[in-house]
Amino acid sequence: MKPLFIVDIDGTVCDSAAAFRQASHIPVDDWGDAELGMFFREFAIHCGVVPGAGILPGLLASGKCDVVFLTGRSERIGRTRIGLTVTRAWLGKVFGMPKYVPLLMRPHRDDRPTHEVKHGVFRKEVLPSFRRRLFVFLDDDPDVLKLYSKHGIALKAPECWAALSHMATIQ
Repeated sequence: MKPLFIVDIDGTVCDSAAAFRQASHIPVDDWGDAELGMFFREFAIHCGVVPGAGILPGLLASGKCDVVFLTGRSERIGRTRIGLTVTRAWLGKVFGMPKYVPLLMRPHRDDRPTHEVKHGVFRKEVLPSFRRRLFVFLDDDPDVLKLYSKHGIALKAPECWAALSHMATIQ
């Protein structure tokens, strides 16, 4: 059975660091709905790709793996679903990702640390449906990777892309 890649967005496939700096002088951890809304409306759609991450669509198209995106980004900002809308649009624009590729996001008003949110969403949304799969986790957060390592292979981004590029060339 082919592996299921659980892929983070920011810092793993989306080079959003510059956009976060441009969006606000307030530290990201202290952002409220106004700052998050501005980030999504004005900056998120224009982010580039983390170097090396461009191989992901080829891996998916090759049939060598399946992909689920699991991000700490909020789906909803205030009354809108701008987080979901912009993130899906970015994945489509930059990677050509089809809409059937699952995108799991931070639940609305869930202020827990990102590693707790992601691990909880993984256990609740992914693990029950894919229990017999080999999980390959791609993330840039060491706290997330530590929790994920109990369930499969946890690879640190962006360094993982160089190693995975060899997988893309194997017939």
